[in-house]
Amino acid sequence: MRSKKHTMTGQKMAWLAGVAGAVSLAAGAGMPGQARATVYLSNNFNNNGTGLGAGWTAPNGDVTDTGTESAFTNITGGNSALLDSSANTGLLSPTLSGFTTSDPIQISFDFDITAANQSNNDTFLLNNRNIILNFGSSATKIPNTPSAMVYKNGSNAVTASFTPSLNTWYRIILGLSAENAALPSWNLNVINISGQSLYSAANIHFSNTLAPYSSFNYSFNVPTPVSGASFQIDNVLVQSPVVPEPAEISLVGLGGLGLLILSPRRRARR
Repeated sequence: MRSKKHTMTGQKMAWLAGVAGAVSLAAGAGMPGQARATVYLSNNFNNNGTGLGAGWTAPNGDVTDTGTESAFTNITGGNSALLDSSANTGLLSPTLSGFTTSDPIQISFDFDITAANQSNNDTFLLNNRNIILNFGSSATKIPNTPSAMVYKNGSNAVTASFTPSLNTWYRIILGLSAENAALPSWNLNVINISGQSLYSAANIHFSNTLAPYSSFNYSFNVPTPVSGASFQIDNVLVQSPVVPEPAEISLVGLGGLGLLILSPRRRARR
């Protein structure tokens, strides 16, 4: 039989080893520069009027990078992509690449409706029509007043309980399942600059038979040009789903550290 002294020594050694492990977890998780997501496409349109960025195209050649900077980033001298409905503007992304059919992806962007009319539908389309999202539709028929967001869930149009305000920046986050998922779907979240979720929906069905995630575009989705409408796009990001921030993981490690510190004290009282 081991002596009480040897038993306590073993417990103390185990405790110290646990403390060291918890400290290592917390410190390692907080290391700067740790990769948390794979970025497939990123554009903040800060080109000072010289172009939209590599691979971005405007079929009518009338989209400029002269919009105002998004309130989410507020970079001094920054810009955004400005779309004007008077020329039936469209903005097409570069071809998406770098992921496999087994990889879910996340697409996010900031938008600001600067003017609205009775005919425009400020629209995001994935692969032309796999995702149809009107973030400033025309159903209200009130000049210069955007109506509620509308999107397609399968073949059904859904009116969201969210109506954007003019000259206000919002961020849209789209979570897309892997292309080869048994039941492909996507999630929608709209947040304001305070990080508050204004609208969210999950397990939305794609509008058409799912095609490979190849590109997306922004447009007014009208048959002919109309005047009096415009919106801005900024901080477009396509990436793998975001994992917890290092600070969050560090808290887990520090929580474990606290439990380990308390443990020998409890044993000492017995």
